[in-house]
Amino acid sequence: MRIAAADWTGFSIDQSYSGHATRIDTVQVVGNCVPPSIVTQPANQTVPVGAAAQFSVSATSPFPMSYQWYFNQTNPISSLSDLSTLTLPAVVPASNGLYSVVVSDAFGSVTSTLARLTVASPAATRNPDSSVTLSFLGSPNSSVRLWAATNLVPPVVWAPIFTNSDIGPAGTWQYTDTNTVGTRRRFYRFSAP
Repeated sequence: MRIAAADWTGFSIDQSYSGHATRIDTVQVVGNCVPPSIVTQPANQTVPVGAAAQFSVSATSPFPMSYQWYFNQTNPISSLSDLSTLTLPAVVPASNGLYSVVVSDAFGSVTSTLARLTVASPAATRNPDSSVTLSFLGSPNSSVRLWAATNLVPPVVWAPIFTNSDIGPAGTWQYTDTNTVGTRRRFYRFSAP
């Protein structure tokens, strides 16, 4: 609380005036006028094509904060991303890249570290012996399953051909299907349970 008081005197034609005035105000004194501070940085992630990806940042400031997310450091993401969490609802291979956020308040801004989004999509290669090698990039340290079918006409019969309980920290793995010799076509389905 702040109290301001003033005494005054004056004259007008042939009359003198004097008085006393007091005003009481509540004043908020802020001693910490600094930019926001990031507590938790956005994290790298790997998601399959078509899945949702989500990046979050946690920041502190005694003042209201705003957030501007960026793709590959120079491309601002729409103003709909003015939140501490950025959600990409259905990623495509073009979504691969680096994501960051600038957190601002009335006294400055701070930029997060870069978080890499890897969009996993399977790839197939036919080998000289007619086998097929499937290369996958999935979520690190997860389990995966692979099924095969010879046609997609209902009723489709998917036969399990491979299960891996831990694809390792890199998230990459390969499987060579040798049951393709003499087969005109074969369809594959991949999942991470």
